[in-house]
Amino acid sequence: GTVNYPFAGVFDGGMHSISGIYLNTEAPYSGLFSATSELSMIRNLKLENSYFKVGGASSGSISGRGRGNFDTIYSNAIVEGSNINLGGMIGQIPGDGGIKMNNCWFDGQLTNTSNSLSTRYTGGLVGVVLSDSVMTNCLNTGTVDASAYAYKEKNGNVTVLAGGFVGWV
Repeated sequence: GTVNYPFAGVFDGGMHSISGIYLNTEAPYSGLFSATSELSMIRNLKLENSYFKVGGASSGSISGRGRGNFDTIYSNAIVEGSNINLGGMIGQIPGDGGIKMNNCWFDGQLTNTSNSLSTRYTGGLVGVVLSDSVMTNCLNTGTVDASAYAYKEKNGNVTVLAGGFVGWV
């Protein structure tokens, strides 16, 4: 799916694994699914031993721009991005529709190498949440590295725009 025509169906992985994906792109909203609609259901999926090097808009291993339902998903992907909103599973939940996320687990490596402070967020599960969403029984045991854009404020505090679960709500 794309932003104009997001994925609106049901993807049931039957708890099978998708493995060995390599994606190197500057395209906006990158992931296994670029964009999903409020009608989408992605469930029973394992994404393993995969690598995403992304640089355009918001990106994550499962969806760059996620709406709809995500249920029983595991990812141990390596996700690296620069100057974007980056999530282990979903890069951005847009303001025009939220998600219901249940039993999701990210156990991969997430690295945002941004050198810009222009509103870029990094989160273990979701980079940025811009609308009402419900997340239950979800877990991040992966690594989140956003140290490339840590900066020192006038008062001496160091700020990193990242979170172990969500980068910004």
